[in-house]
Amino acid sequence: MIHRTRKAALTAAALLCALQLAVGCGAAPQPKHHPAASPTPPHRWTVFPGKQKSITVRAREDFSIAVRHNPTTGEERKVVTPKPDPKIVRARGTYYKADHQEPDWEGGGGVLHFRFHAQGPGTTKIVLYHCLRNACSGSRTTLPPHFPKPERTTYTVTVK
Repeated sequence: MIHRTRKAALTAAALLCALQLAVGCGAAPQPKHHPAASPTPPHRWTVFPGKQKSITVRAREDFSIAVRHNPTTGEERKVVTPKPDPKIVRARGTYYKADHQEPDWEGGGGVLHFRFHAQGPGTTKIVLYHCLRNACSGSRTTLPPHFPKPERTTYTVTVK
C-alpha cells in the first residue's frame, strides 16, 4: 500500500514538473543589465557607430556612441579625461543592449551606448578608453600576448 502511494505521488510530481516546463510559471525572466548602464533607453536619440570619429549634432539633441562590448569576458569601456566641455556636451550615462536574452552568458556580448546631450554650439572631444581584465586600473597586470592592449579612441563632436 505504501509503495502504491509513493508511486502515485512521484507520478503526480513528474506530471506537475512536465506541465510547468511546458507552460511556464507565468512570469517571463527579467533581463539583467550592464551594471553601469541605465535600465531603460531614452525616448529617442541619434546613434553614431563607434567607428565614426567625427560627430555633428544640433543643440539640445540626445545622441549616443555605440560600441561592441562584452562585459562577461572582463572587457571594460569608459569615458576618460579630458572630459567633454560641459557647455557643449553633457554625459547622460550608458545603456547596454545584449545580443542574447541572457546578457550574463559567457561570451555573449552586445552593444554599449555612451549617451550624451548636446548643450550648446561649439566643438569638443569625447575620449573612450577600452581595456581587458584589470588593465584599466593601471596595475602592472601581465596580459597574454593575444590580448589587445588598452586603447583610447577620441571622438570630435560639433554642436550646431
